[in-house]
Amino acid sequence: MSLRTLFGPVIANELQSKRTIAEINRSCEFLAFTVNQYEWGIEPFSTGNKISKVIDGVELSMQPNLIYNKIVQQVTGDFLLIENQDNSAINDEIPKWQETSFLSVPIEINGFPLNIKIRTNKVPIFDIVSTIVLLFSGQGINGLQEFLPKDITLAIEEKKHTEVGVNIAVIGAGGIGSNLVELLIPTCSRLNLEFTLSLIDGDIVEVGNLGHQRYQESDIGCSKVDALTIRLGEEATGIDINPISENLRTFDQLNSYDLIVICVDRPEPRRLVHNSGKPWIDLRCTGDGWMVLSSDSNPSLVEKMTPDHEPKSCQIEGALENGNLEFGFAVAAAYGAQWVIQTLRNQPAPVQAMGSLTYGSFKFPAMEVSA
Repeated sequence: MSLRTLFGPVIANELQSKRTIAEINRSCEFLAFTVNQYEWGIEPFSTGNKISKVIDGVELSMQPNLIYNKIVQQVTGDFLLIENQDNSAINDEIPKWQETSFLSVPIEINGFPLNIKIRTNKVPIFDIVSTIVLLFSGQGINGLQEFLPKDITLAIEEKKHTEVGVNIAVIGAGGIGSNLVELLIPTCSRLNLEFTLSLIDGDIVEVGNLGHQRYQESDIGCSKVDALTIRLGEEATGIDINPISENLRTFDQLNSYDLIVICVDRPEPRRLVHNSGKPWIDLRCTGDGWMVLSSDSNPSLVEKMTPDHEPKSCQIEGALENGNLEFGFAVAAAYGAQWVIQTLRNQPAPVQAMGSLTYGSFKFPAMEVSA
C-alpha cells in the first residue's frame, strides 16, 4: 500500500494510525511551503517530484518521496513501517522508524548522487528534507559541510553519471561478475551510457569455471579479466574496459571508483567495499539462492549478514560432479546490472533482496533501531 503526498507516493500500511498519516501530511505540507518560500524548482521525475536549487554554481537536487521510501527501507530492513519490537501495530505513537539516531539521506550535487548522514530523533522524514532545504538556501553548500562525506571534493565540477569520467569497479569475475558484464556492456552501449569499467580479479580461467561462468575452453589458463575484455571489447561502444588482474586487498585500491559492484566469495573484500564511503552493491549466491545488499541497506544488517567464513563457490559443493548446476548467480547478476544502469540514470535502483529460485523470496532478519 502507498500513501499519496504532494511529492509523490510513499510506502504506507493500512494499520498506520490517523495521527501518523496526519503527521506525514503536515510535514509534507511544510516542505512544500519551504520549497515555495525559497524558490526551489519542482519538476516531475520518476514516480514523484524532484526539487532543486542552484547557489554559487552548485546545484542541489532531491526527490522527497524517494528519500522517504529509502529511509524507511534503511531503518526497517524491509518495506514495513509500523511494527515495534514485539511485532504489534503502533497506534498513536510516533513510528519507531522515526527514532533512528543517524539517517543516510540520498541527494544529488551537480548531478552526482551521494548520501549525507544526519543525526535525528523522532523527526518526521519530510521535516528532515525541509531542514536540508533551509540550510542550503541560507548558506549554500557550506550549510551542509558537516553532513557530507569527507572524501567528496566540493570544488565541484559538473560531474554526470553519463560522462566517460565515471569509473565503475566490478570486483570478481566469476559466476556473478562475468554474467553481469555480459548483461551490462551491450545494454549500456545500446543506451549510450559512457563510463570506464574496471574489472578486478586475480584468478585465471579453469575447467571447473566453464558452464556457469562466461568463459570458453580456449580461455583456460588466461586471466579472467583479460578474457572478458578481449571478447567484450568490440561491443563496448562508449565504454572503456580496464582489466586489473589482481585481488582486492586494501582500501587504496578503491580510491578512484565512483560506483562499486562486488561479487566475490569472501567476507574480507566485501567489508572493504562496505566501508569505502562509495555507492556499492554486494551480490552473492549459493546454488539457486541469492542475496543482494547495497550502500542504502541498514548498516547493522550489512554487518550481520557479512560474518567470517571460508570462500564459497556459487555452486553447491559437489554439484557439478553430481550432474547439477543452479542459477542463483544469474539472478544476482541481473540485480547488479539493474543497479548500475539505474544509478547511472539517476533513477531508483535495487536496494536489497534475498531468495531462492525454488522457494521464492526470503525476509531479512529484523534489526533493532538505535535510540
